Amino acid sequence: VSTQSTGDFQEKKVNMASRQGLLRSIIEEGVRRQAKTKSQSNEEQKAVESKYQWCGREISISENKENGVAGSVWSSCSAVCSHIQSEFEANSQTFENKKVIELGAGTGLAGILLSKLGNT
Repeated sequence: VSTQSTGDFQEKKVNMASRQGLLRSIIEEGVRRQAKTKSQSNEEQKAVESKYQWCGREISISENKENGVAGSVWSSCSAVCSHIQSEFEANSQTFENKKVIELGAGTGLAGILLSKLGNT
């Protein structure tokens, strides 16, 4: 048996509703802030500037994972660039005036390196 009057009950009900509304708005604001922060960090993560040093040349590549296979430097590309570097170190004229076509995936780092070594 309740000893509370109907007025007290209605007042508590209104108080609870306003608390729930306040709590809901706090949660919504937190979600908005989190989404904004996540969006900003995604923007920052979209394009990453990477610098590579091969054969005495520095190459800057903008990597963007959102571009799928073309958006990053593949580990196999590093192996190819390493081979190019060892050939270049053995004879710096190995790649001069050679015509090369790179049939690969990724950012084209190996082709860019070869072009910097005098290829067309």
